[in-house]
Amino acid sequence: MCLNQGRWWGSIQRAQFCVEDGCLVFPREVENIEKIAVNGQPISIVTNWYSFTNTLATVQQCASGSCSTGCGTGVVRPQYACGHMYAEDHGSAVSFNTTKGVDKVLRFYPSNVADVGKKIIVQGYDSNNIWVRTVIAGSVQDGEEVTLASPYVDTVTEWYPGSPTGIIKEATSYLVRMYSYDTSTTLEVALGVYEPDTTLPSYRKLFLPGLSNFEGCGTDCSTRTVTALVKLAHVTLVNDNDWLLFENLNAYKAAMMAMKAQEEGDYPRYLFNFFGTQATPSNARGSMRVVNRGGAIPLLAAELRSKTGDRTDVYVHHEATNRLPYALIGFR
Repeated sequence: MCLNQGRWWGSIQRAQFCVEDGCLVFPREVENIEKIAVNGQPISIVTNWYSFTNTLATVQQCASGSCSTGCGTGVVRPQYACGHMYAEDHGSAVSFNTTKGVDKVLRFYPSNVADVGKKIIVQGYDSNNIWVRTVIAGSVQDGEEVTLASPYVDTVTEWYPGSPTGIIKEATSYLVRMYSYDTSTTLEVALGVYEPDTTLPSYRKLFLPGLSNFEGCGTDCSTRTVTALVKLAHVTLVNDNDWLLFENLNAYKAAMMAMKAQEEGDYPRYLFNFFGTQATPSNARGSMRVVNRGGAIPLLAAELRSKTGDRTDVYVHHEATNRLPYALIGFR
């Protein structure tokens, strides 16, 4: 709960990926993408609405510099030139890759025989682009159910390109890997890796239009480096020795007390335990301010200040009517 309230110390991490096409799916630990760069070039992050704005630069529009094929050699402003480089948020995905082409079934590998017998439901469209419904647990339901076997199990359904659209997985003891298997060529392509406690996978998905024309991606444009600052997502603790993202146990305790109070309908106690109470106004820097003390959020905020510093930056612009001593009143 506290993790959803702010960008606390330890919740922002640097992540790096190598991508070969314009679709990037982040692991479940990523809740939000704060900043992103391709081959060291920062680009903007937009929503699905951006593609429908009138100001969108198209592939045919070029800013300064010259447009070229291949890796975009000579593009001076790649984020506004060929392909208008940006990252578009496409919501969520259930796997890191999807099926492509025809004659594809989905193949699941358990990492250990201990998980043989566990069940997975795959949802999506079959090769005729018809939504799959089969008998599951005695009734007709969405998707096809497979039972993990050693060394692997295949779906009966041959899937439409872009599958799967949904995965419902039983908790397992070990990782489960999913592949696309071509029944004609026998080629396997990795699509997903599901962690033991993952039951309803959902991953953040970004689309990078014009990636193949991005400057500096190498001679063959086969691989690009994407670097991002990401905010970590809350992952439910399952085992006693699972790592806590924060080490402030008092904040955890206050948050749990707050949620208990909310469930009991005691809203004032919920607010007190979660947001604390106002302290006496402070003028340590020459200006009155009101801060909260106690409670989960103030405890985490105090921890953040102690680890990142609590400083005020002042930018003074000299003007004829404003002398420097007066401009700095209230700061030290």
